[in-house]
Amino acid sequence: MGFRVLKSIAVSKALRLYHKTFYSARREVVFRGAKVYLDYPVFIPKYTVSTDLLVETVESIGVEGRILDFGCGSGAISILVASIVPGVREVVCYDISPAALRIASLNIVRNKVFGKVRVSRDIRGVFDVVISNPPYLPLDPRDELDENWCGGSSLEVIRELFLTARKVLHKGGLLITAYPSLTGRRVVEVIASASGFREIKRLKRKLLVDTVYVSVYEKLCQRR
Repeated sequence: MGFRVLKSIAVSKALRLYHKTFYSARREVVFRGAKVYLDYPVFIPKYTVSTDLLVETVESIGVEGRILDFGCGSGAISILVASIVPGVREVVCYDISPAALRIASLNIVRNKVFGKVRVSRDIRGVFDVVISNPPYLPLDPRDELDENWCGGSSLEVIRELFLTARKVLHKGGLLITAYPSLTGRRVVEVIASASGFREIKRLKRKLLVDTVYVSVYEKLCQRR
């Protein structure tokens, strides 16, 4: 078993402990000004570097138009994007988890962005930007809690993200996604290139055991 896998297992265990401890006592957080209600096993955005850095990146580049939040979880990212980025016309929250969509729907109403943000069980139409904080650890999930951060030993979730973005973005559209060094930055670059994207911006934040990246990719090929 490689060192990267061992570190990923350690990070996964830490995230499990954080979520179980949180859910034993609380159901709400304030994340960058948004009041976010949570329920097990939905991912907690508070104190997670990838979520914070993703929102920071989106705000700094000033996205606009129609936005897809792929794997929306609690809806925190969608709510903030709709609230703080002037050029956003609509944000569609998509997730395969019924629990996540239920919680996201509630948070949309609680934060009064229901005219701009909506949830969807499928993905339709063309988008200007896809935003995602996907499960990115190179581990196979054991249960529904693990599915928040374990994206498969072959990074199946990240591969699906790029394939989906290629289908729904127009040429020149942007994919903005987070991933740690444990995922393997070179591996993500290969997946991006093979999917018809080129990186145009990258932010990073160093942690004790890892480095978190947020990359902005431009779609080069025609929609297909």
